[in-house]
Amino acid sequence: MNQLLRIEYNPLGRIFMLLVWLLFGLPIGLFLFFVVNNYFANFSGILLVICSIFYFFNLSFFKSLTFYENKIMKESNIFGKTYRRTLNYSKMETTVSKSFFGGSLMFWEKENKWKTYWFFVFDLFPVSNEEFKKIRQILIDKKKIDGDFEWNY
Repeated sequence: MNQLLRIEYNPLGRIFMLLVWLLFGLPIGLFLFFVVNNYFANFSGILLVICSIFYFFNLSFFKSLTFYENKIMKESNIFGKTYRRTLNYSKMETTVSKSFFGGSLMFWEKENKWKTYWFFVFDLFPVSNEEFKKIRQILIDKKKIDGDFEWNY
């Protein structure tokens, strides 16, 4: 397998995003759920708590995202054991979501979106602009994106 690119998180970026989710996302979600007396706020609070926990663990356990000629592979290290998930370009769809703190890059299998989506969420804050440009170029070359405005960084 010919490796095109291997991405690992910048340690300071990872720590910053862990603190964002732990010190801001979780308390705000709990506040909306327990203090605000409104169904929409309560639902939003539950959603924010779930997302905060998910992103916290996703950032904590992430090891690397590797792009090969025909697939991508995400490696996670959970309590000393390495887990690898792969996704072939031929079956893959992708999108990027930008936010104030970097945003996320998401990959999923066309036929099994909800089964594969959660394993391929990739936080962009701990990644440099140059690495993002390389990811973008690989996805353009593999004809997974057309380089539209959302993919400009």
